[in-house]
Amino acid sequence: MKVSSEDALRSQFLHETSHHSSVLDCGLSLRNYAGEVKQKSKIFETLDINEFEDYPDYLVDVCDVDSMKIFRGKYDYVTAFSLLEHCHEPFKAASNLFSALKRGGKLFGSAPFLFPRHGPKDLVYQDFWRFSRDSYALLFPEASKITLYPLRGRVGTALNVLSLRYRFVLETKVSWLASSINRLGASKGHELQSSGYGFIIEREA
Repeated sequence: MKVSSEDALRSQFLHETSHHSSVLDCGLSLRNYAGEVKQKSKIFETLDINEFEDYPDYLVDVCDVDSMKIFRGKYDYVTAFSLLEHCHEPFKAASNLFSALKRGGKLFGSAPFLFPRHGPKDLVYQDFWRFSRDSYALLFPEASKITLYPLRGRVGTALNVLSLRYRFVLETKVSWLASSINRLGASKGHELQSSGYGFIIEREA
């Protein structure tokens, strides 16, 4: 498994979409890439459990099976970066996200493993879960292919656990240095100690 980053996966996702694509972005997970994806895609819709002034298109709990039925088989792509750890029932959430894909569709996202607790003080959303490499086969048992990308090696993971400033300062402002650090301790056999995993979950065509 090659070390990657969430933004690298977002960039890959942007380049893969086309003017034929239908996209569901969950929890504002595309972040700075959302505008470009929206302009490029045929359909771009958003989903969240919380309501803001002009967002989301659908106010839905991704864990609720009945509410998520309207999305079944609707999208070429679903994005869920840093979402599953905030879901109170992650297995239901994973199943609902996967069910929203058309045949041949892909789910792009990420989730933490060795990572600090995070969430707003007002508890508008909370931080419930962590996911090892092995958990994805259980989360997405119907996937035709699961591709995982460790988000940091041992050194970057340790620094990030010690202080979130590593993520929000060094990785943001000195990305070239952080990229080198994140590859340290990420050789074969050590990827199990990543801070988390980016993933691409594919549905059979």
